[in-house]
Amino acid sequence: MIGAAKPIIERREDGLRWLMITDGWSDELANLVNSSGADGIELNSSKGTWADGLAFLSQVPSLKHLIILDLQERGVSPIEVVPS
Repeated sequence: MIGAAKPIIERREDGLRWLMITDGWSDELANLVNSSGADGIELNSSKGTWADGLAFLSQVPSLKHLIILDLQERGVSPIEVVPS
């Protein structure tokens, strides 16, 4: 486990269930996405933090939607592992 993350799911106007990463990443969050408990992940540095860049995205091969709002993130190559 990388962080002490708590799942926060927001259902939005688009009808999707967005997992908000607010306090790190965990196996629990990966399981939530991979079991269709969330349709997408939002990484927004104004709402929370996640350690070690975007490498954790490799743990969610079933991820369908991704929003990244982070002016500090430098390497986005881990996004390549997310299926299109």
